[in-house]
Amino acid sequence: MGRRRESVAIAAEALPDKVAPLNFAALAPGLGATYGAENGKPHLIIKYFGQPLQVFKDVVRYPPE
Repeated sequence: MGRRRESVAIAAEALPDKVAPLNFAALAPGLGATYGAENGKPHLIIKYFGQPLQVFKDVVRYPPE
């Protein structure tokens, strides 16, 4: 597995637990992220190693859908 894929896999596993209690709408501007919602679920689109990640409270998608 490449380093980028391995790093994304680690982030996908660790991020949901860390971000679940956070207010995504308030965080987005400070992170340079895009805030959105899909089916009523808030998410952020952030750059990680130059690639977009779609971070929900319970899952991380790479690449975003």
